[in-house]
Amino acid sequence: MSWKTLNTKIIEKNPYLRFLIDEFETESGKKGKYYYHLNAYGDGFVSVFVQKDADTFIMTNEYRYLFDRFSVANPKGSIDKNESIEDAAIRETVEESGYKPNKLIPLGWISSAPAISKERMHLFLSNDIEYVGQKLEGDEEIKVRVMSVKQIDDAIVSGEIWDGATISGWCRVKLYLGL
Repeated sequence: MSWKTLNTKIIEKNPYLRFLIDEFETESGKKGKYYYHLNAYGDGFVSVFVQKDADTFIMTNEYRYLFDRFSVANPKGSIDKNESIEDAAIRETVEESGYKPNKLIPLGWISSAPAISKERMHLFLSNDIEYVGQKLEGDEEIKVRVMSVKQIDDAIVSGEIWDGATISGWCRVKLYLGL
């Protein structure tokens, strides 16, 4: 059962996001409108879990304005115009963590909010890394945290890690690694 898209319009855009409206028709002939958002360029963002050794990961701690609190997470960020997903993953990891992935293991994509967004989180694991130093952008103030698997799990349970993209990505990483 799929719906037919009749028309798509961009109703607002800024350097980070596009807000769209689709006019659609269902198989039974009902017509409607669907409002959603996408990133400024393409359909998503990148998320990289940086594995320092068998039990240790490089995480970040960053203030999140909309919630007025700090968020422990893994490196992630937007895909720039004309940038490949892999290049964005490497760039964002270096910017936020200071570690350069020499190899990326793709773990697929996860939808962050499928009822209101076509955004995809392109998930990677990197366990072949080298330290090159953080290259923060503009207003970014990110502290690096080295955390064990247990510390990450405990931080999710306690609510210290509350970012849904980090929690869902961590689940897939743990399954991939058999943790």
